[in-house]
Amino acid sequence: MKKIRKGPILLLILGLALTGYGLWGVWSAPDVLQYVVQAPSAAAENRAAELDRLIDRKEEAFKDMADIVTASAVYGVAPGQAVSAREQATALLLAVDKGYFEVFPAFLKEGRLIGDAECRARQYVCVLDEKLAFELFRGEDALDQTVTLGGEEYRVIGVARHSRQIGQADDYRVWIPLRAAASQPLLTLNVAAKPLRSSGALIMFRNTVRTRWQDGGSVYALEKEATRRLILPRMVLLALGLYAVVWLYGWMGRRTAACAALLRRDLSQSYLKQIFFRAAGIVLLLALGYAAVTGLLYLLMVFAFRPLYTFTEWVPECIVEWSSLKSVFRGLVDEASALVSVSTIEMESLSYYGGFVRWGCVALLVAALLMWMSRAERRRHRT
Repeated sequence: MKKIRKGPILLLILGLALTGYGLWGVWSAPDVLQYVVQAPSAAAENRAAELDRLIDRKEEAFKDMADIVTASAVYGVAPGQAVSAREQATALLLAVDKGYFEVFPAFLKEGRLIGDAECRARQYVCVLDEKLAFELFRGEDALDQTVTLGGEEYRVIGVARHSRQIGQADDYRVWIPLRAAASQPLLTLNVAAKPLRSSGALIMFRNTVRTRWQDGGSVYALEKEATRRLILPRMVLLALGLYAVVWLYGWMGRRTAACAALLRRDLSQSYLKQIFFRAAGIVLLLALGYAAVTGLLYLLMVFAFRPLYTFTEWVPECIVEWSSLKSVFRGLVDEASALVSVSTIEMESLSYYGGFVRWGCVALLVAALLMWMSRAERRRHRT
């Protein structure tokens, strides 16, 4: 009776679980362009004027992007802020301008979301997530109640649904207008936009925010960053696919040889006219088989080169010129070794889930190697 080694099987199951969980998180990332800079650190009175200036500059800069961006917004982020009413809790503060809930939709439970009127009029209002509203008011109606945040009082105008994702530090969220956040300790200011697909919006977005809004920040395309974290499983699938194609070509070769031997035997016993339709059917089936395997190989090649459509900076202008290859390499190194890099909530979430994908793939590869070594050892023992 064969002795089954449980280690590789358990490692295989662990790898599948880690990879599946990570893929679920990576695929849930929204298709959003983001630009993040450190928030102004001036005094509160000067900070209000600076926020107004940045909001107005963003609106002016994005007028030329209306044909490639469906929605855009500027917002500030401050994690771990104390929010108090009848009770007290700690929440992630999001100071938003108009358009934020078009870029990042929220399911409204009651009341209304922060709109253009509240943003322009600098109204001290807020939207709480439903769990925070329950925590602060112990199940009572939160609408038109007052909460204290950073020494300022904000009137609750809405309650929205929010589920904390694993990898995010704060359990709750609170949204306020950005123009009413001068006294809040904002950590970063972000510009986010929803691009039209296949519009090439990333390049124009990067140039616009850096030259016409505020320089010195970091640009992220969440769909592109999600693809980046799927490179390793893509390579694993590509290797498995190529192995399957080679095996199928070998199997088709063996079937072709067997069918040829069968036809030669029939030809030695019968006239070609008698076996013509049978021979034609066999040849047609073999041709269809080779066409199917070749089609699979074509799909694998498309799958392999698909990231180049996303990461266009990987492709040199001339692949046979050393200077072009060196220029691409230096550009990638310079981008990866930037001295200052500011992240976003969504990027941190992608990095978290990307770690599960990476270690899950490593576990799968180690499990496959151990199984192959165990199989080779059993073969040696049989011989």
